[in-house]
Amino acid sequence: MLGVVSPAPAAPNPKKGEAVPGELIVAVKAGLSDKEQEKALQKAGVKVKKSWVKLKAKHGSADDVTHALKLLADDPSVRYAEPNYVVAADGLAPNDPSFGELWGRLRRRRPRLGLRRPRRGRN
Repeated sequence: MLGVVSPAPAAPNPKKGEAVPGELIVAVKAGLSDKEQEKALQKAGVKVKKSWVKLKAKHGSADDVTHALKLLADDPSVRYAEPNYVVAADGLAPNDPSFGELWGRLRRRRPRLGLRRPRRGRN
């Protein structure tokens, strides 16, 4: 049995390297105290918006992202610093040609067994 598969329409992709203006992601090396992390970020003019403790990373903003990235790249306490790049999905549907043939993936219901619990107060 042959079937015709048409690709899903792709979501509009942002330009390669497009970043949120004025935002960056900074990861610091393990073992630094909170004061040392704060000092490195303040020196580069970064205001922290969000922290990911387990990743040792911060989401921040700066008036001049290019200058802040240069300062952070020279700082030995910083693992990496990069602009907050925009990420988008490539397509709206899976590229599996047999996706429509999969059973039970879209509906998660328990099968009814035909048994009902008696209602309270009735015999």
